[in-house]
Amino acid sequence: MQVLLMLAGMALVLGLVAFATRRRFGVLGLALCAGYVLHQLWSAWLSTYASQLPPLAGGWVSNITVLQLLVILLPSLVLLVRGPVYGRLRGRVCGAVLYALLAMVFSLGALASSLVLMGPERAVFEAILSQRDTIMTVAVAIAVVDIAFAYAAPAKPTKSSKAKKAKKTKD
Repeated sequence: MQVLLMLAGMALVLGLVAFATRRRFGVLGLALCAGYVLHQLWSAWLSTYASQLPPLAGGWVSNITVLQLLVILLPSLVLLVRGPVYGRLRGRVCGAVLYALLAMVFSLGALASSLVLMGPERAVFEAILSQRDTIMTVAVAIAVVDIAFAYAAPAKPTKSSKAKKAKKTKD
């Protein structure tokens, strides 16, 4: 159960950071996708480089796992500093939850190689991994839709809004 608690804690921290910074899920989700693609492209180089380093995480997880997680998460962590934001609480909550979920799903592959799972932990981990492609697909589609709404053109003014604006400037 410790591994699942560690994963839940990691998801909670990522979600809270996304909530606190108010960043939109679309940009963060696609940055996670970019990190995952880089992880796939650089996997051979990362394993060679990781073997030359001293233990990074105190030996709790392997160096390759630490580097893979860094490559996957770094693009989205950089975008937590700047980028489009949500204006409403509901958007912030939904975006933070989706970001944490997608970050954990992308990170599972990197974590799977260095975690020793037994019993119910293994069953939960394998159940999540079996639905991984579906979760990724749906989350990326939601990210694209979120970006489309973030950069939508403003509505054209109507006659009534023009009249209200003229009345305000007249007063």
